Amino acid sequence: DWRIYADLAQVLIVKARRLYTKDDFGVALKNTVYAFDSTTIDLCLSIFPWARFRKHKAAVKLHTLIDLRGSIPCFIRITDGKVHDVNTLDDLLIEAGAFYLIDRGYIDFQRLFVFTLCSAFFVVRTKENVLLQRRYSHPVDKTTGVRSDHTVILTSFASASVYPDALRRVTYLDAETREIEYLRRHDEALQRIMNTVEMPDRLAENLLMFIRQNKGELPKRRRTGEFKNLTDAEVASIEAIVGEAFEGFGRARAAEGNTDALKEENPGRALEFPAPEEKYVFDGGIVMFWGQDRETRVLCAISREALDDHFRGDNKDQLEVFKANRQAIEREARRKYLAGETEPDRSVLIRTGDLQA
Repeated sequence: DWRIYADLAQVLIVKARRLYTKDDFGVALKNTVYAFDSTTIDLCLSIFPWARFRKHKAAVKLHTLIDLRGSIPCFIRITDGKVHDVNTLDDLLIEAGAFYLIDRGYIDFQRLFVFTLCSAFFVVRTKENVLLQRRYSHPVDKTTGVRSDHTVILTSFASASVYPDALRRVTYLDAETREIEYLRRHDEALQRIMNTVEMPDRLAENLLMFIRQNKGELPKRRRTGEFKNLTDAEVASIEAIVGEAFEGFGRARAAEGNTDALKEENPGRALEFPAPEEKYVFDGGIVMFWGQDRETRVLCAISREALDDHFRGDNKDQLEVFKANRQAIEREARRKYLAGETEPDRSVLIRTGDLQA
């Protein structure tokens, strides 16, 4: 009986959460902080006909609420792949005083008002079409990255009628990594890809990642592999979408890095690789390795396409290919790092285009 295991899981969850009540997760809060999101799990339509997701695909959604102290799952629900994320808010038992971190897919002000009625808090990135009016401005310390802190109200009748209370709108700028800007562009490109071609979310994420890694073009090996069903017109359209979404982003980042390097001119700044360590990430199609810049550990990676195209890695063990060419790969990673050609999270990713002769 599945209910036996469900009851056992609840007992274990309670015991585990007690062990992590004082765990430090990087935020000075005594309140409980939850993260709530879902992931789509692809299934074979012929084996799971009851889970039809799209015309030729089957899938289910796994909705998970995680306590960030200890990363302990407190609520899990499996639904049909067609169920919209926002509907699962109705299944949550809201905890008074707790914070809930959610993404924009959960914006439904009638449901979000339940959090307020339960004396809980929600944190969500707003959508561009949400109409807000500022009532008060609060002082901010801009050295922390916070640019504004406003008390606002909803102005559209439909939203204000179901959420009559005031909201807090905070604008934050990450000047170091520009991660917020990257996420905005990423979400925009992903949504446009999904509107152009019907495919599971995870496959669309991989498609976007491969195009980004290969400087705006879908690698030939991926084109004839997992994306062989895409037409040339669809590939061209998706490449154009990614190009438009990230136009100027990489160039601006590189320019910032080069400017900092010229201003800093620190002779002690260098990327070394004192402890060889590597890991192949299958889903991402990359080999990860780590460098050291004085006290800072730097994540580096090389795409599988780069290994295939420049180090004859086709049909070979990727880690063995990496180890055989480690010195050349580390040399390129060092060059990119010192030139400021890093990713938004300051990691170094070597793409096949970086190694062109």
